[in-house]
Amino acid sequence: MLSFLINQFSSYQIKSLPDIFSKADTIKIGDIGLWCKPSLKYLKSDEFKHASEDILLNIFLDKRIDYLPLSAVSRSIDGSKVLKLEFIKHFRKRNSLDQEAEIIRFLSSKGCISIPNLLDHGKLKINQLLDFLPSSDFDLLEKLDINEISFMIIDYVPTEAKIPFPDLIFSLIEQKSFGIYHGDLKPANLRFDIKKGVCVFIDFDQALYLASNVMAINPLEFIKWCDLHDSEAYGSYFGNCLRHFFGFFRPLHLNLLFRKGAFNLAKTTPYKRQSTTNTKNGVYHTITSKDIFADGVRDLKDRSLLLEVVEFARGETVLDVGCNAGLLCHYLAGRGCLPTGIELDQSIVVAAKMISNVLGVDSNFHAIDLDVDPIPGVFDTICLFSVIHHTKNLSDNGIKIANACNRILIECRLHEKGRKPIMKNGKILWESTSVWDYKEEEDLFKGLMNLFPNFQALRKVGNADKDRILIEMVKR
Repeated sequence: MLSFLINQFSSYQIKSLPDIFSKADTIKIGDIGLWCKPSLKYLKSDEFKHASEDILLNIFLDKRIDYLPLSAVSRSIDGSKVLKLEFIKHFRKRNSLDQEAEIIRFLSSKGCISIPNLLDHGKLKINQLLDFLPSSDFDLLEKLDINEISFMIIDYVPTEAKIPFPDLIFSLIEQKSFGIYHGDLKPANLRFDIKKGVCVFIDFDQALYLASNVMAINPLEFIKWCDLHDSEAYGSYFGNCLRHFFGFFRPLHLNLLFRKGAFNLAKTTPYKRQSTTNTKNGVYHTITSKDIFADGVRDLKDRSLLLEVVEFARGETVLDVGCNAGLLCHYLAGRGCLPTGIELDQSIVVAAKMISNVLGVDSNFHAIDLDVDPIPGVFDTICLFSVIHHTKNLSDNGIKIANACNRILIECRLHEKGRKPIMKNGKILWESTSVWDYKEEEDLFKGLMNLFPNFQALRKVGNADKDRILIEMVKR
């Protein structure tokens, strides 16, 4: 029964609202480009009975106005961007458009994945909107002495009609790690980035900054905190931050997603899509923290014991080839290094970025196929942990690596037979790559020195698991 419920929940999706944008007309706004016909929001006088902001109250009562244009949304004619305008801040919104842009800019500066890309933000003169607004709205704003308004341009995020619920929770946790709660979780405020497999939050007009003690609690406790916030902000009837998602059976579904307050990464789309891990549950690295967990087949227990005797300078740049979820990068960051991870699977790279954000680890990750792509820069050290034989162009890759660093840490066996995943007819197939077979460790050292030109084997650091050897090599 439990397995049935888990399978049912895995396929449970959140329905998202359809696109609101129309491409019926094109409108030029100042010098910021051509846009589609805008969708305008108004505030009517009879809807303003419970408002408390004096500026809007005076506009309606003193100037005898029956309606007021509040905001507008439009999409670029090529469909790639979204324009938001704010004429007057709605009294029910926590944040103005300027404050919303500042929150997105803050999250972007931290490397947050679950937000739209902020392209521009600033002020527009009213006369730049002559062709954008109905003449009655334009005349009204002029009469109210509103000479300029705020604008924000963000990337348009293509979406699917349904959003996997675990991805929503993962994005909520990522933003919590940066001290932000979105404040208005509902389908209309979510997009699903199909390419990345990430739930993107939009419309941060109700978002708030979190106190450090709230940031420190585990995700399950944080959801309860969000409930309390929504109850206080919107009324006791709304004391469930996930109230907009019908068909969501909260106690059951949350229990399937969490363990001791930590979120199960294996339920997310990036983990389900990833192709480089040939394990039963699709998880390679074991990750354990108060916020997130993943039950994999590999941890750093044995490797960290060996790495403790390897010297790393503070600020040393280190590249981890075949980084998967980033476990080695987390360790290296803890040693004071500046780690970068590369992996051929885009899905697990997205997961690695979000995991590092949640754990507060400063790392960079890139989707790179060593057989095809160049190495992204020059590094002090390159780590090759059970990976180089899983590439097809072994000799070329050896030269590529040797030219990009001064030190190599390689973990391998005397006998290696590599495989690499390829996509064929919509299915993942594993094809053979490179093979080597050495009788003695001394033969392996000679082979590696031939593989990496101008490098010499400095020492054997020690024996790892499964007959692997960790070797330190330096440039001559």
